[in-house]
Amino acid sequence: MKKIFLSIIALIFLFSSCTSSNEEEKIVIPKLLIKNIHDDGTSEIETSKYLYDENNKLIEIDLGDDYLIEIIYDNDKIIRIDQKENSDIYTYEEYDYIGSNISKYKRYENNVLVISNEYNYDTNNQIISKKETYPFNSSVSIIYTYEYNSSNNSVKEISSNNRYTITYYDDKNHPLSGIEYLKPFIRDQANINFNNPIKIENYSNSTLQGSIDFVNEYDIDGYLVKSVATENYGQNNNSHTYTDNYIYNK
Repeated sequence: MKKIFLSIIALIFLFSSCTSSNEEEKIVIPKLLIKNIHDDGTSEIETSKYLYDENNKLIEIDLGDDYLIEIIYDNDKIIRIDQKENSDIYTYEEYDYIGSNISKYKRYENNVLVISNEYNYDTNNQIISKKETYPFNSSVSIIYTYEYNSSNNSVKEISSNNRYTITYYDDKNHPLSGIEYLKPFIRDQANINFNNPIKIENYSNSTLQGSIDFVNEYDIDGYLVKSVATENYGQNNNSHTYTDNYIYNK
């Protein structure tokens, strides 16, 4: 089954302004991601195409090879994401909200609930904890808590099973950071400033288990256009490199 990668996400307001002379509305088109080209470093290159409606809402991602993602809204909130193969839904995700933040997430495969998350936020809309439950495994749950370091723009995700991950970010724009109604999906990944990772470190019992280093390139607007990631893992320092290119409407 084709691996689906959704890097996690935010949208920009479509807004208008009135001219002083004739009060006509001037429509401003936001900067929209329209294509992601992923080279996994082997022989496979995957191209994802992003489709928007007339209000610049992301409604579909065409993954190629008859794989498709459809996005369903309730007003301006995404409440469901369907993943399809040959028009058949094989996986779908449901979202509940408290205010502007995602409070619950459920993922179904073949109509069976396989994972559910519950999120808690502080008054600044920063995620402070997440409860991840696997119903098929005797309802085993893992609790994650988050620590933020503004001095180096990093987030530490600490799990209840003696593991933690530190993600370091740049100060540039995530490919979907301009889209307002997708910001809850970036916030629930603890990416509070809607930036791009430059390094990820994974620890178990305080011992570094692996890392990913990113070399990023940006356009004149400060949006990510290319990211080369090198994953380092294992005791033998094995590595794997993959590349993502991002194409926008302007």
